[in-house]
Amino acid sequence: MLEKQESLYNIYFNDIYPKIEDIEIFRRQLLSKVLIQMCLFSPLFGIMLAVLAYYDNKNIIEAVFLGIFVTIFLMVVWFLANPQKKIYTTKLKNDYFSAVIKAFAEINLWQRNKAFSEVLPDNELGESGLFSKFTQRKNDDEFRGIYKGVGFCVSESQLVWNDGFTRPNIVFKGLIIKFNSNKNISQRTIIVTQREGSPSLFKALLGFVLGFVTLLIKMHFSLEGLILGIISGVICALFIYLYSNLGLTKKESKSDIKLESTDFAKHFKVFSEDEVEARYLLTPSFIEKFTKLKNVMRADTVKCSFYNNSIMIAIYSDKDFFELGDLYKNVSDASTVEKFYKEISAILDLVDYFNLDSKTGL
Repeated sequence: MLEKQESLYNIYFNDIYPKIEDIEIFRRQLLSKVLIQMCLFSPLFGIMLAVLAYYDNKNIIEAVFLGIFVTIFLMVVWFLANPQKKIYTTKLKNDYFSAVIKAFAEINLWQRNKAFSEVLPDNELGESGLFSKFTQRKNDDEFRGIYKGVGFCVSESQLVWNDGFTRPNIVFKGLIIKFNSNKNISQRTIIVTQREGSPSLFKALLGFVLGFVTLLIKMHFSLEGLILGIISGVICALFIYLYSNLGLTKKESKSDIKLESTDFAKHFKVFSEDEVEARYLLTPSFIEKFTKLKNVMRADTVKCSFYNNSIMIAIYSDKDFFELGDLYKNVSDASTVEKFYKEISAILDLVDYFNLDSKTGL
């Protein structure tokens, strides 16, 4: 662990920091806007609600309590969801991602926001058996490269099904990774998490705000309305969060395979058309690195398919991957890139496994 951390610092200060140090001025300008907006508009809105509540029920204590609560709540929301964060991370990606990623692996193709993916074409997604049918695809960061002799592809994508009659349905949003397999794969084997879906914390937060504000207004900004509003908001948030986890995709493989790893079986199910081949592919080392990838990416749902001498992994998540910095941290702080480093390392660890596997004949 210490060796990897030292490697991170060497890569960061030798290869990454010289490329992004000029962005510090831009970061400070954006951060100043965030702090000014947060400290000015949140208290202003809180005071306005407190005044309205006081004139409605003439209770100064309830009005002050409401004003303080709303101010703190808005400041937290502003801090967590301010669009300036997205502006900053997007500029970092647009200006420096291509150069930075080359410090970790040999990259022969990188593209961003392309309508058609050259990295992972649509037909390859269909062959994996991991995704439901989709009619539209939106791509964010995509790159293809070679690490220690093994080819790999990575694509941040959103897949949408739109039949023209009902509202569009997101069937997948997250990260797709593909490796070349060093083993012959004759039948498809699929790993899925016990609980599938694409949770959205932002939608849940929006549900809380709507439920809270709606009931608070109906209860005329009273203390009772404040308490019931919080309860209503929590209920709305839970409903939206759970609903977003119900979108299951088809599993085309036939048999549910039971593996010896009881810990792995608690979190994943394995479906395969060939049980013998499935056990041959899912070695303890692969299971360890696959589990690590899920944990590093902080994803509730991860799926994997062995097919056509390839391995494809789908990580369901609403969050952005491979962010190079943090609006609230100086670019001279190496911890700003630790999340990026962990995500890349988890992927390359799997690539390294396949390379090692081919040498040892396991």
